[in-house]
Amino acid sequence: MGERFFFARYRPSLAGHLTTPRDWRDRIEALAAFAEPPEIEVIVCHGPSGVPIGVMNLAGIDTVNGKAEFSVCFLRGRGTRAIWEAIHFALRHSFETLGLRKLVLHTLADNRQALAVLERFGAHPEGTFRAELTMADGNCVDLQRYAVFRDGDWPRIAAALTNLAPLAGSVG
Repeated sequence: MGERFFFARYRPSLAGHLTTPRDWRDRIEALAAFAEPPEIEVIVCHGPSGVPIGVMNLAGIDTVNGKAEFSVCFLRGRGTRAIWEAIHFALRHSFETLGLRKLVLHTLADNRQALAVLERFGAHPEGTFRAELTMADGNCVDLQRYAVFRDGDWPRIAAALTNLAPLAGSVG
């Protein structure tokens, strides 16, 4: 699987415009230059090897209402500590640094693995978006929407993630 394919699967709407890893880095650097970025996007790399294993995005950052949409796409390293550390860091940053009160998460309605993880961590189902995305083959698929809240959910989720993948500087 080439890098272009990796990024194209993550953001198909941008794949034709961002054709190299450098194009993607330039996009991320441009977003980071905003005083209050409308979104935060990071490439997650495996520490020892530096190989990209996924991408995380915090989009639609709404500081007035204290919410944003959180998305992840890991094409390598599923189930590894590196992924849990990245998710732990992103959630902690969202709730503790940015002060958001709600994160919205979407997953394909037939993604049993993602649905199981969301349910395991106590994310709240908010509904189904019918025929929300058009896939490369032209078929439309449903998305499930979930939410996680800083008050009530985050302390429990933070404890579970600290057990799975403690972050440097975390207090157990």
